[in-house]
Amino acid sequence: MKLYFGDLPCYQNLTLDVMLRPSYEPDASFDLSRMPNEPLRQAFAAFIFDRASSLSYSSLRSEATHFHNFARFISDAYPDLQSITDIPFNDMEKELKKYLIKQGKPLVTNKKKRDRKLQGSQKHPDLLYLRTVYDYFLPDDPKDFDKDRDIWRLESMPFMLRASPIGCDTRVNFTKIRQEDIKHEVKEGALYHLKRLAVRTVIQEVGAINNLSEFLDKNYPDIKSLKDFNRALLEEYLSYLYLECNRRKDYRGELSNLKSLLNIIGKLLGYNNLRGIFLKSDFQKHKRTIYKSYSDEDIKALHLGYKLLDKQTARLLLIHELLGLRISDTMTIKIDDVFLGDDPYVRISQSKTGNGYNKKLNTELVALFRACIEETIEKYGSCEYIFVSDKDPTRPMKYTTLRYRLSSMINTLDLRDSNGNPLTPSTHLFRHTYGKKLCDLLNDDATIAALLGHKSISSVAYYRQMSPKVLAENTKPVIDARNEKIKKFKKGWME
Repeated sequence: MKLYFGDLPCYQNLTLDVMLRPSYEPDASFDLSRMPNEPLRQAFAAFIFDRASSLSYSSLRSEATHFHNFARFISDAYPDLQSITDIPFNDMEKELKKYLIKQGKPLVTNKKKRDRKLQGSQKHPDLLYLRTVYDYFLPDDPKDFDKDRDIWRLESMPFMLRASPIGCDTRVNFTKIRQEDIKHEVKEGALYHLKRLAVRTVIQEVGAINNLSEFLDKNYPDIKSLKDFNRALLEEYLSYLYLECNRRKDYRGELSNLKSLLNIIGKLLGYNNLRGIFLKSDFQKHKRTIYKSYSDEDIKALHLGYKLLDKQTARLLLIHELLGLRISDTMTIKIDDVFLGDDPYVRISQSKTGNGYNKKLNTELVALFRACIEETIEKYGSCEYIFVSDKDPTRPMKYTTLRYRLSSMINTLDLRDSNGNPLTPSTHLFRHTYGKKLCDLLNDDATIAALLGHKSISSVAYYRQMSPKVLAENTKPVIDARNEKIKKFKKGWME
């Protein structure tokens, strides 16, 4: 029993040019007979057919290799298995790891990616294939929200969420919390915060609890509820973070998230032991932020590299640079937000703050926006957003997609800054550069804040730090006073 490549969806309607390529192999096949029984053969026939609906024709060769390896593993380890999900995933993954080790195969492989200079590591492809297979055969989760589930799908939440449409967050995962009572308590706090805070913030709060849960499980297994958590235990945890744990350099953000969630759990459940449990001294001293920016040479190098990108991505980066927005605001501009009449402007909706304002457009920006809108409509038809996802044009392009394309361009062309270091692929540096240029032009703080979309002028000082003109102007009185003193001392012994 075989499934031939030529009969699968991704091999249909290919052009003659593609059919003449060496990678075109219509007679290659998936040998289903390698599965130990008929139920698994039928199940994997459907799985392979569905996978071939989303894969490219050239990807089937590696997919077939992983399938045949997996079939040999199943026949060896579970010859009587009727359904993949009859075995818990963790147990099956352990068995597959043992099987790979017996075969002399590494559990971790190196892989160089276009968006990274150095080689990264990943699980063996057969382990990744197991995850794909297992997820496919898991029963679909009910669409209705259920607080008792350990994974909350954001699309099922019964209220509006504050989530960026260019992000990739789709769920809140509580499975790493080891204590059931703590898990229940955290869900109460997370549900309350999801109604009021950004989704990304809540996910970070749950991540902070995950780390605390792991610490308690290893060192204080008797602690089953946050009702039993106290200041002494918190101090033990802080000592562990600052003296033993090397997960990150700065734990200030993580502890802030932990404090926020513990505080709301204490209020909701009446746990007075959690309220005010943190002290100011628990947090590392906040280091003053020094903004970085792209130099004129960096910008020129990036502009030359844009030739490697597709036109729409290059236009997106140029618009982002010229408007000085947050990348989430640039990527979520809607077609209806752009007005190209006699007095052209674009309506900016800030996803971070919820505020909106208008920005006037010059001739170059009008031309860029017009070209972007025309290409989107020509390629995808009527769309809400200007920069859309290739897979789902009803949604904006994902930030991870843009970041990957920018990083790949920099690494492929080996673009470097004036110091010879690889350029940083950070879209937010364009906003810093925009703010620095405004300071160089000697605009007042109120004007700069308005153009950046800030409500107050408090952040403008950070941009002024980067401006050499402003720094020179601010330090001139000190330098002049020093020079006057030097002149006095010079008289008599240097003349």
